[in-house]
This record gives sequence, structure tokens and C-alpha cells, in this order.
Amino acid sequence: MGSSLTQRDGSRFRAWQATLLAVLLVMALGMVRSGASWGSTAYDATSDPYSMQNMTAADGVQTWWNAGYTGKGVDVAVIDTGVAPVTGLNGPGKVINGPDLSLESQNPSLQYLDTNGHGTFMAGLIAGNDGQPGGYRGVAPDARIVSLKVGVADGGVDVSQVIAAIDWVVQHRNDNGLNIRVINLSYGTNGTQAYQVDPLAYAVEQAWKAGIVVVAAGGNSGYEKGASAQGLADPAYDPQILAVGGADSTGTPTPWDDNVASYSATAASCSSACRAPDLIAPGSHMQGLRVPGSYIDQNNPAGVIRRPAPALPAAHAGPGEADAQLRQALLLQLEAGGVRRARHEQGLRRGRSVCGRVAAVQRALDGHGLSRGVARH
Repeated sequence: MGSSLTQRDGSRFRAWQATLLAVLLVMALGMVRSGASWGSTAYDATSDPYSMQNMTAADGVQTWWNAGYTGKGVDVAVIDTGVAPVTGLNGPGKVINGPDLSLESQNPSLQYLDTNGHGTFMAGLIAGNDGQPGGYRGVAPDARIVSLKVGVADGGVDVSQVIAAIDWVVQHRNDNGLNIRVINLSYGTNGTQAYQVDPLAYAVEQAWKAGIVVVAAGGNSGYEKGASAQGLADPAYDPQILAVGGADSTGTPTPWDDNVASYSATAASCSSACRAPDLIAPGSHMQGLRVPGSYIDQNNPAGVIRRPAPALPAAHAGPGEADAQLRQALLLQLEAGGVRRARHEQGLRRGRSVCGRVAAVQRALDGHGLSRGVARH
């Protein structure tokens, strides 16, 4: 039974909006940069066009921070290679460990810890916060990370491990003070079967139906570019969730000179008609938190499943169901707001750009969430 939103409900929904935006803006990672030089006396974040300080300013994220919307009270499930307790992610209660489903789980010295670097990098982009003036802040610096480790040092992971992690999130999303409203899947597989019969696609659909917004990486150039592939990686090829491609900002704060990154998967990689990314988000040269000795300095993290950084959010003011209306509202608002569609020079099929379009995202979520009330159990 529905009811109108209270002021408190509205504040909670705004917190979710901020977190959703956070994952949208960091999902399309392709060419990663180490944050190793950040924080040193020789590094000046203000002069680096790709620093998080400048990226969040250019994308309008800091206007949300100034209004008090920083992701506080919202949990993001990062199903990845684990999260290391590096500066920016080692604050009290910043990271909650879910089950370690990786092949390293039986080694006490490796359990829950990130031996690859990708999971830590993604968690930092989403919610990193070192608490220092002028320091490193992810897009939703006050959100909390729920880490589910599935990958090992070389990035290798079996699809069954990812499915098990998604199932755990669905079952425990509100347990013991948790408020998981987002699942971040920054990778995909090269499955060629139809999404209607694909086990991983089915798992993310169940998460979406449970009120968790799922966004997945469209895919780097590679497996899914083959003649028999789907164009987008699995599960991003499932039209019931949000698929994100990667943009290159070309080092400027303005969105109109952005291009679809060369590594980003598009529908043009298909021999026949197939799905394009729903959204294009910043994906090149992103500055993140690095695990010392990890492999994350590579252009694309090594692994059996290697894709851009994808995956989104999910959370309403109440335990409502994330459904196709929310997805469509977001896409329609971006289109109606005159958002330029990023594209390859060859005119490939493309997705809507969210670079610098915080207001459009906010209008879409306002129009959907604040008008439909809070679903009650």
C-alpha cells in the first residue's frame, strides 16, 4: 500500500539519488590511473584535469555535496575482488564485508582482502573519503560499501560465484542495519546465449525486482566483440537493467567535446541489431585508490572477467521495487533535457551521455520517486 513521502523520506531518497549518480559516473571505467601520486607534495589536484576534485566539479557532483546529498545512509554492494583498508576506505564502518566467495577465502591472510586492486579502485571511486580538506573524495563520499569478494589476484572468477553474491545481496539487503540499494558490477562475461535463458541475467533481474538498481558495464573491447557475441557483455545485454558505456572527456570539463572511448562496447560490434549502452559515463583516466603492489595500473585489469567499471544503485525511500518505470524515467529525462549522445567518429550506435548532467538525472528521479510514494510491506 502506498503513501505520500514525508520530509524524512524525501531526504532518504535524495541520499539514494546521490549514490545512484555516484555509480553512474564511475561505472564506465576503462583506462585506469593509479592514485599513488595523489597526496604527495609534488601532486596538485587542481591542475590535473582528471583528478577527482576536478571531475566531480565538472560533472556537477559538488553541487549535490554542498546541498547535503553525499550518499549518507545508503549502502552499495561492490561485488568484485574485495576491498583493501587503504586510506580513504579505512574509516570506521566505511566498508562492511559480506561473504568471501572467492578461491582465496580459505586463506586467512587473504580472506576479504583485495589481492588484485580492481575492487578497491571501484570502491574508492564510488565512496572513497579520507576526511581531509582538499583530499580524496569519491562521488558519494558518505555512502557505505558492502564488499563481496569473488575475484582473486589475477581477476579470475566463475560466473557461479557472482550469481551467489547477487543472491546473497538480495536475501540480506536490509539485515542488521544494512540498506543496500545499489549493486556495482564492473565487469561482464562473453556469454552468447539469449538473456532470457542466461543464469547471470536472471540473477540481476531478481535483484532489480527486489528494489535494487543494478547497473553493469557494457564491456571493454574483447570477448564480446566476436561475430557471435551480443555486443554488450553479459549481464549488461539484459534490457531490464542499466548498461553503461565509457566516455573520454578529452581532458576538458565540458561534455560536448566528449567521445565514446575506443575500448567501450557498442551495439555496432554486432553483426545484427542488438542493444546499445543506456548511458555513457566518464571512463578514461579516472583517479582512484590503489592497493600497494596490485595490478590495477594496467589499462584494463587482468582477469577471466575483465570489463569497464559498471554497476549501479538501487534504493527508494522505502522498500519499493526498482522497476522499468525508473529506468525509463531516467533515460527519457536525459533525452528530453537535450543531452548530447556521445558517439564514435564513425557514427556508431551510442548511449546517452550523463557527463555534466546532474540536473537531468535529478529531474528524472524526482519525477519518478517523489510522485509515486513509498511502497510498504
